[in-house]
This record gives sequence, C-alpha cells and structure tokens, in this order.
Amino acid sequence: MRGFSSDDVDDRAEWTERFGTWLRAGEMVFPHVRIKGIEHTPQALLEVIEGRHIGAVIVEL
Repeated sequence: MRGFSSDDVDDRAEWTERFGTWLRAGEMVFPHVRIKGIEHTPQALLEVIEGRHIGAVIVEL
C-alpha cells in the first residue's frame, strides 16, 4: 500500500472529479461518527481526546 496525495497530480480539477466519483460510488469511505445535538459537544470533545473515535467527529446541530 502506498499513500497518495492530490499534490501528486498535475491536474487538480481532474483529481477532484475522480475522488468525488469514488466517494459517491462508495469505493472510498472515511471513518466518521455523527453526534446529534450541540449539547453533546463537550462529551464528544472528551471522547476525541481519549481516542474513542477514529476519523472525523461531526456534531449535528
């Protein structure tokens, strides 16, 4: 496995289109957690600091 960055491509617009296509098709996913309610933000932050979540933590308003 080799890491890849958009900096590795010459045409950033082409990269953005390809990447978006992969995301929409479900060929590439990012781990994330959704937490409902801004009142849960402090707890979500503590959980991030503790390492309980992998990927992005999204607090839905």
